[in-house]
Amino acid sequence: MNQHNGRPPFRAEHVGSFPRPDRLLKAQQDCFAGKISKEDLKRTEADCIREIVLLQERVDIGAVTDGEYSKKSWHEFLFEKCDGFDSERTVPDFKFRLFDGTQFEYPGEPRVIGKLRRREPLSAEDFSFLKGLTRRPTKANLPTPSIAHLSGDRLLDRSVYPDRKMFFADLARIMREEIADLGGRGCTYLQMDEVPIAVLCDPKNREIVRRRGEDPEELIDDYIEAINESIKERPANMTVCVHLCRGNRGSWHGGRRLRACC
Repeated sequence: MNQHNGRPPFRAEHVGSFPRPDRLLKAQQDCFAGKISKEDLKRTEADCIREIVLLQERVDIGAVTDGEYSKKSWHEFLFEKCDGFDSERTVPDFKFRLFDGTQFEYPGEPRVIGKLRRREPLSAEDFSFLKGLTRRPTKANLPTPSIAHLSGDRLLDRSVYPDRKMFFADLARIMREEIADLGGRGCTYLQMDEVPIAVLCDPKNREIVRRRGEDPEELIDDYIEAINESIKERPANMTVCVHLCRGNRGSWHGGRRLRACC
């Protein structure tokens, strides 16, 4: 079957980050330690992206991605490239376990200490580089707004954002700006990665949310609304899909569909 006929999503795609090669991991560690320059790191990232693009072309994957090799993670760049987030991290509310049963320690989300503003492109420049490497369909990646709220309302400075809806309105605006930038660079396929909704499928996690004084059902509604507000002005030729991480239930939860995700 030809993967490249018609609109995405395709019959076979890669979802999420590719495993980083050892030399890329070493270059990132060396750059953090001051042993190599950022320019040296960028060159290694570019070489590794070229290799992963060639791999995807060889296996005839439906839409080529950059493996998120130039990002620290699938969502860190949201905090790094927007004004309004604190540089320090909070202690996370939820605990994650690896397949071997050991607990995975991850940094919590930063507090919001000022009005949120997109200071620079989040992933649009990465997409431009990727698009220049292949003639195959390409896919960009963004996190959904909810990732900035995984630890709840305690992350919000109430003098800046008196309520959650104002916070999500600004996050959705940032996403619309980024999506417009991506569209202007020729992006016609965007994957948005959603974790908190899937986390709230677990009854234990829902109880954690209740103990902190929030309603998990209300949060799910707010998270879905934020996604729909983020993509409501997307270009007519851009397909947006939502990847629910950690307990995939497609685009449904409790009978509510992400209405604008198609």
